[in-house]
Amino acid sequence: YDRTLFALDTGSNRVTMWRINPDDPTLLARVGKPVDTLGTFPTSLTYSPRNGTLAVLCNGAQSGVSTFAAVEGKGLVPLDTALRPLGGGSTHDIAAGKLAGSK
Repeated sequence: YDRTLFALDTGSNRVTMWRINPDDPTLLARVGKPVDTLGTFPTSLTYSPRNGTLAVLCNGAQSGVSTFAAVEGKGLVPLDTALRPLGGGSTHDIAAGKLAGSK
C-alpha cells in the first residue's frame, strides 16, 4: 500500500481509494468505488499501513469517526455501520456553544 492515495469529497460525504502508478506518479487508478463516510462534512483522514485501515473524521451535523479496511484490488470496505461518536462534543456543538455534559 505504499503507493496508495485516499481522497475525501466533502460535497458527497464520500472517500475514495486510488492507486499511484509506480512508473508515472501522475497517473492514478481508482480502486473500487467511492464509499459513504456515514457522516457529513468529512475533513480529515488517517491511514495505518500496518493494519490496512483508514479512519475518517466528519465534522458536520452528523459528526464522528468511521473506519474502513483498505483492500488491494477491491477498495474500501466499511468496518462500521454507524459513526463512532466524538468525545467532548462535535465541532457543530462547540460552534453552537454546547459541550458534552453541558445543559
